[in-house]
Amino acid sequence: MHFWTLNVEGNTKTIKNPIWNQVYDVLSSVDGGTCSQADLEQEELGCLVVFGGDYEEERGERVFAVNFIQKMIVKEHLNWLCLMLKKKMNTFSSLLKEWV
Repeated sequence: MHFWTLNVEGNTKTIKNPIWNQVYDVLSSVDGGTCSQADLEQEELGCLVVFGGDYEEERGERVFAVNFIQKMIVKEHLNWLCLMLKKKMNTFSSLLKEWV
């Protein structure tokens, strides 16, 4: 079973397995002042983050940024980074052996 967590403003408020009305209420509260960030996280999939909410007079509306951070991608990137570092260290070690 998938478990969801709705976090408000850096975990100042956390709701486990929220219903859609709770998600809507939290998203509606992101106003750039009292609340500027909220995220909906699923343990295995990742995290949907919304932040901002500042009012831009020029546009006449609030502006938000939304980002989805997929957990598998993070894991794949870390594996790739470790592999690249290992290759670089091996290359560096072999170059040192050749120069010495």
